[in-house]
Formats: sequence, C-alpha cells, structure tokens
Amino acid sequence: MKEGQDIRYLLKIFRRRKKAFFIPFFIVFISISLVAFLLPPIYRATTTILIEEQQIPPEYVKSTVTGYVEQRLQTITQQIMSYSNLLKIIKEFDLYPEMRKKYPIEEVIEKMRKDIKLETINAELQKEGVGDLFQLL
Repeated sequence: MKEGQDIRYLLKIFRRRKKAFFIPFFIVFISISLVAFLLPPIYRATTTILIEEQQIPPEYVKSTVTGYVEQRLQTITQQIMSYSNLLKIIKEFDLYPEMRKKYPIEEVIEKMRKDIKLETINAELQKEGVGDLFQLL
C-alpha cells in the first residue's frame, strides 16, 4: 500500500509541475535544433595510405613500379587531386553548394584543393618492410 501511495504522490507532483518539467526541455530542444540547422555543414574525412616495400625478391619478379616512395606519393597525390576526381566528389556529396551557384566549377575545385591537407608520416618505427604512410585530411 505504501508503494502505491508513493507512486500516486509522485504522479500528483508531476501533474502539478508539468510546466516546470516541460518548459526547460522544450527550450533546450529548440535551442539545440536551431544551432544544428543554422550552422554551416562542415565535412571532414581522413584516410591513411600505406606504401609497403616489395615483398617478393627482385630476382624472381621484375618490379613494374620503379622509383622511390616520394615518387609514388606524388603519383597518388596527383590522382587524388585530379580535376575529374575532385569534380566527382563535389557532385556526389554536394559540396560547396553556394559557391557552385556563383563561381565557375574550376574555382570551386581550386578552393577544394586548398582545403585538402596532405601530410606524409614516416613509418620507420613500425615493422620492417613498411614504407611511408600518407595521410589525407
């Protein structure tokens, strides 16, 4: 009996103080919703590319990829930053929508190139046979 009375007592308190519960809830909910809708969308994606040394001895297989890690990184960078690749990403994810309305697509792609940060991470401290890590931010 005492538990039933306690529950009824709590329900009475809740009914009398509905405004005290719901007003702060709605104020916080509306504030958070406004912030979420009014802030501009910001996209951040990272990827890490690992370049490993050749595992098969060169006597058995002649490598088709010659050159140093820096040359390979430069090739990968050129592929990532190519006009067609960036254009595809911009259209697929609808990036820079306001800028695309006002400026030619070439300027939008240049803006995206400036916004992309490339950084090389040395992986010497990892296991033997691992080259460099290439991080795209």
